[in-house]
Amino acid sequence: MTLDTRVVAAARGVEVRLAVRAGQTLAVLGPNGSGKSTVLATIAGVLRPDDGRTDLDGDTLHDHATRTWVPPRQRGIGLVTQGADLFPAMSVLDNVAFGIRASGARARDARTQALDWLERVGLAGAAHRRPAELSGGQARRATLARTLAARPRALLLDEPFAGVDVEAASRLRTLVADVTRDVTTVIATHDALDAHLLAQEVAVLEHGAIAESGPTRTVLAHPRTDFAARMAGRFVLRGTAGSGTVSLPDGTTIAADTAAVSAGTPAAVALAAGEVHLAHPGERELGHERALRGGREPASPDSTPPGGAPGGDTTVPDVVAWLEPRGDVVRVQGTRTAVDVTPETAATLSPGSPFRVRLSDVPRAYAI
Repeated sequence: MTLDTRVVAAARGVEVRLAVRAGQTLAVLGPNGSGKSTVLATIAGVLRPDDGRTDLDGDTLHDHATRTWVPPRQRGIGLVTQGADLFPAMSVLDNVAFGIRASGARARDARTQALDWLERVGLAGAAHRRPAELSGGQARRATLARTLAARPRALLLDEPFAGVDVEAASRLRTLVADVTRDVTTVIATHDALDAHLLAQEVAVLEHGAIAESGPTRTVLAHPRTDFAARMAGRFVLRGTAGSGTVSLPDGTTIAADTAAVSAGTPAAVALAAGEVHLAHPGERELGHERALRGGREPASPDSTPPGGAPGGDTTVPDVVAWLEPRGDVVRVQGTRTAVDVTPETAATLSPGSPFRVRLSDVPRAYAI
């Protein structure tokens, strides 16, 4: 492992252990207040933890037991925070050139390289402006350019694309993906797209501790926490595995592929709103229409699911928590499920309304 850290910050309720392999990117996911920024600040050396240790490329940067503490500027770690990190008295160009000059480059070479980085983040036209003249998104791009230009040993990104417009964020993700191929990187984010496009591994933080971790595709496809499920645009139904079924705590039993789990053990299925449809009799069901247009009928309660015998329902009861317009459909967010419906159908629902979702296919259950 190139980066190995254990962070204990008692006052903030954080105790986390992370390890990132050389040249790999780890996405740290979690709600506000879960400890993501605390972990990054500790690795960078701008925050002293109560206990722990951080090693990078075999060098100990911090060890509470031996009172080892390497100052931030000597760690060779680039940190992009959510704050204003640019030097206000310098031009944008000089800000980006600062880290390059600090590594020993001549002033002219540093400015040439800095301009190249500004072009790569779409800010060449703002090279001679002061930070105060930039928008929030422009300032974030300039900060990212300055950090990348210094070619750090490890890169820490704290919500790097927050406040950046969609087009610029897409351009920056491409840039970060390119420049971090050989750089050990940790990115704290709320956006599943960042994890999918940039990270090989993810760690989900909740209440200052790691709730789940593993390969990005595995965690987001089979989330064990509600936060990871929401990040992946999915919802999780947890229960107990049977023979071709998963029994939910309320007594509902759904048909499921249980080949990967043992009967009688805790199991879950993860579903997206587009994989289910509203099961109200007489209502026009968007998901049902999509299933028919795709040439397949919704799953039947009498069908035989893989991994078990016939059994279980294909509908799950729920209650509307809120309604959220999403283009030409409306997301009905329940207390444990979600489904996309037409605006006409949404008009018949309101918070507190009971409804049922019907599973269009037999989902694959996984152990929890």
